[in-house]
Amino acid sequence: MDPGPKYTALGLTAVGLAVLGALFILFPAVRMLGVTLLITAIIIGIVVLTQRDRIIWEGVTAICLPAVILVVAAGIGIASTPSTPSTTANQATGASSSAGEASTPSATFSTQETQAAQTAYSEAPSATNLVALYSACEEPWLGHQTKDPAVWSDDWTRHRVQGALILCPDHKDRAAVEEQLKATEGKPSQGEVEKKAVQVAYGTQPSTGTNSSDEYERDLETLKELCGKRYLGDTEGKWPWSESQRQEAKGAFVLCPDHQDRGEVEARWRKGEQADQGRSEGTRFGNGTFRVGQKIQPGTYQTETTASEGFSACYWERQDEAGNIIDNNFMSGALQAQVTIAPTDFAFMSRGCGEWHQ
Repeated sequence: MDPGPKYTALGLTAVGLAVLGALFILFPAVRMLGVTLLITAIIIGIVVLTQRDRIIWEGVTAICLPAVILVVAAGIGIASTPSTPSTTANQATGASSSAGEASTPSATFSTQETQAAQTAYSEAPSATNLVALYSACEEPWLGHQTKDPAVWSDDWTRHRVQGALILCPDHKDRAAVEEQLKATEGKPSQGEVEKKAVQVAYGTQPSTGTNSSDEYERDLETLKELCGKRYLGDTEGKWPWSESQRQEAKGAFVLCPDHQDRGEVEARWRKGEQADQGRSEGTRFGNGTFRVGQKIQPGTYQTETTASEGFSACYWERQDEAGNIIDNNFMSGALQAQVTIAPTDFAFMSRGCGEWHQ
């Protein structure tokens, strides 16, 4: 039976869409639109074929012709599409080796790649190590933008940067990178600086033992926290700057030698050193009874309190050999006190007066 002009027009529309879709599919930018047009053509063909008053030839043509064009066009499109593997992976492997495979025989790599791997890793080239080097070539400063000398002095960093430069000799940052390598040559690495800092501060070094290693990491973290504080934490200037505090500060300054408060902190710890020296020489002392000429030296001493209300109960006395009081005083509310200990005094006793010093 005659299907009528309506179905004939639908069949021709399907053919037209198929042809247009085939053209579009050849161009990557509109390939998806081409696929859509071809699928639409097939659907229209099915509609024509399934009508009750159909002509088999028109139905078959409406379905088969677009389908054939779709298959042919897709094949042409796939064949004409250039292979786009990852640049770094393609360069690094020279074949289809995956990063997890063992190193391919050196013959599959260029002389340049072999030299780069030997420089960076002291080993034969492989997919894994060359991918890392090619990736570095794509980064500013080869992936090391910091100018911290301790980082650039690290052998691990230096070798990999030098290996990457062999692969990309025309890198835009080559001159700056080489200048940084030259400026930091022979200087201690970050790891060496950290080990020295912990050793100076606490007299310890990391070891293979788990507990010791954990302790080292905690000590290192403590020093880093001090470096991030004003005056290393002594913001009010009230620390006594004992021997342990001074050593800890010295270790922190190994990590942060350019700390903004270094000068003031060093002045404070020198006062702590002077105080310790005075204690050892008997010219600085606190509460207790002290033999004059043995534990403490004769002379004029003073003491102060930082409490706004002054001393709450400061008492001192000079004694003769029999224990009799030569002179004494009790103070409450005073901010400072002074006493002169004579060479003829046998002992001096102090309680609640803080630390006496000359």
